[in-house]
Amino acid sequence: MKDILRDIQDSLEIMAELKGVQLICQSDAVICISCDKHWMMEALLNIAKNSVEHTNEGGTVKVQVVQDTIATYIHVVDDGEGIDSEHLPYIFERFYKADNASANSVGIGLAMAKQIILKQNGTITAASKKGVGTDFYIKLFRTDTV
Repeated sequence: MKDILRDIQDSLEIMAELKGVQLICQSDAVICISCDKHWMMEALLNIAKNSVEHTNEGGTVKVQVVQDTIATYIHVVDDGEGIDSEHLPYIFERFYKADNASANSVGIGLAMAKQIILKQNGTITAASKKGVGTDFYIKLFRTDTV
């Protein structure tokens, strides 16, 4: 996970700096997961990029990873603009774009991230409050403890 977190930090560093957003990627310990690294990176990068895009200057985006004997938990949290409750149930659907989507968005980033995570033996959910921020919760079930 440290490699993936470093790649996310490196990929989004300039974007976050230009927006004036603090990007923090952290893991408590050495955490190894069984996954396709390329695709997992793609999924997490999509989620973190969305968070940076929708966080205002002076805000923070955190990607935190912890692990127990059952799963690896990835929490992407921002204090950005948040998602209206009417849009929240649909954000993982292909081609869905909320009112605040950028003009360049085609609405596939979060849908693709969800499919990748599902294929990697995981789940993803989101919680958000307009004007407060958004939390993405990813749970990757461990296969190395069976």
